[in-house]
Amino acid sequence: MAHAALDTYPEAPIAEAMCEMVMQFAGAGLSTVKALISDGCTEWVVGALKQYGTDPEQSDLVLVGLGALALLCEDTNVKSMVDSGVLGLLDAVTAAHTDSEAIQAEASKIRQVIEGK
Repeated sequence: MAHAALDTYPEAPIAEAMCEMVMQFAGAGLSTVKALISDGCTEWVVGALKQYGTDPEQSDLVLVGLGALALLCEDTNVKSMVDSGVLGLLDAVTAAHTDSEAIQAEASKIRQVIEGK
């Protein structure tokens, strides 16, 4: 179930797959989010943000990715988020998208969760 969107859109642009994945679990509840985490979706979302996060032309994808990451952060071991370099990734993403208030706000919320504030 967790990778259904990726299986559904194996040849589609990454933004479509990520949007579909987020729509599938955005309102799903914690048990589904836990299933996604255990199925490696955190790594997939982080990987997508690492690949596309600093491209100014990918702001829609970045915002969706940050939304997915925020949902996953709610029930993820914070140490694993720090170990996977998410804080550095957030710095790079926000530096590349200084003109997007939405990206700045979403990244700030994620940083606060990870830093425990």
